[in-house]
Amino acid sequence: MLKLKTPLFAWPITSIEKLVQLRPSALLLTLIACFGSCQFTAFATAQLAVGPNEETFTSVLGTESDIMWDAFPAEPHSFADDFASPDCCPETLEPALAKEGRSLCTIKSVLGCTETIEIRPEDEIWIVSARNYDGCLDNREAIEVERLANNSWQASSLDELAYCHQTNTSLTTLLYAHGNATDYDFGISRGVQFYRNLASCPEVEGPIRMVLFLWKSEREAPRLYRDFRIKSERAIQMGQAYRTTLERLGDTRVALVGFSLGAQVILSALDSMEQQQSDAYCGMGCSSFPTGGMAGKYRVGLIAPALDPAYACAAADRTVSSSITAETRVFNNRSDRAIKALRNIYRRECPNKSVSFNKLACQQRLNLGQVQHVDLAREAGPWHSIVRYSRAQSLCCKLGNLLSEVATDRILLDQPVSNNQFAVE
Repeated sequence: MLKLKTPLFAWPITSIEKLVQLRPSALLLTLIACFGSCQFTAFATAQLAVGPNEETFTSVLGTESDIMWDAFPAEPHSFADDFASPDCCPETLEPALAKEGRSLCTIKSVLGCTETIEIRPEDEIWIVSARNYDGCLDNREAIEVERLANNSWQASSLDELAYCHQTNTSLTTLLYAHGNATDYDFGISRGVQFYRNLASCPEVEGPIRMVLFLWKSEREAPRLYRDFRIKSERAIQMGQAYRTTLERLGDTRVALVGFSLGAQVILSALDSMEQQQSDAYCGMGCSSFPTGGMAGKYRVGLIAPALDPAYACAAADRTVSSSITAETRVFNNRSDRAIKALRNIYRRECPNKSVSFNKLACQQRLNLGQVQHVDLAREAGPWHSIVRYSRAQSLCCKLGNLLSEVATDRILLDQPVSNNQFAVE
């Protein structure tokens, strides 16, 4: 089994002291629930046996430098979260017998509780890490790729991922971009839990090739607003790495799903590709840019989307007629605390404009194609968490339909790869 060794969350000692002072009953109930229902790592169990001194909490929970808090926490954790899941690898890379009974072990809570997640034998899970990407479009060496095989992560490449995507068309490829306040291990854990919840939806039919796009978004600045701005600006830059991945896949028949600031990563990639196509078309002396049909365009799902404030302000002054995006399902939640805080930031950064993601989408200011809004307020609650969102029945239904449409697009075409400029040579 694969074990994620770094805790998903780490609390500073000062915050623990505040919790004890302000909410002692809540803290006590939380600890009782964890001790009573979780399986602890051996290290955490040994440390807790020593006694509740400062060194013990630091050893078990981590140091302050490990914290992943933010004004927009990508996936806040609930101790009541129940994580179970499916796991697998490509048929082209592993014999079928080797894929039976495969699983990976992920850390479930702040105290090191773990849970084993089973992966469906017919599915694949990949990691595309752009955490070392410097923003250069041609810097593919900085993009690291791994695939889950034989219950462990094995080094791979974009070329190998593209080969599997193009030759094994029975799987629907989903490229998922996480949000803010997420480090490497946390991105894998929540991404796999998102896959588990999605794969368990009855509306999701057929095998999935889940590709987790990871980028550096853990906390860096002491002040929450400044830290968010650093990550929101980086999300724009990470759009280039996301675009590089899409170009290497060589196919628009891919489901693009982003959570929180992951929406900014996807939109930045689509904007860059749209501009490239527009420049190429105008270079041929054409007077107007063709809109075309829905074939050969991406299908996108954006969950509780967040945008960089400067990007949102600039988008309010433009109109986009997308030629690269067929349709986008936008999953909104007016109760989401992080999205409420984001609206205040928009008002601060754009005092003379009325800016929100929904308004920009409805006014065709973003590269979204046809837009379908889905309200998850009653199902997801106030927490900004991909695990909670992916349990919502409405999200399961709509994302299941999106994956089915992508799969249908692949079946309708004779060739496994569409004839476009991004095809693998």
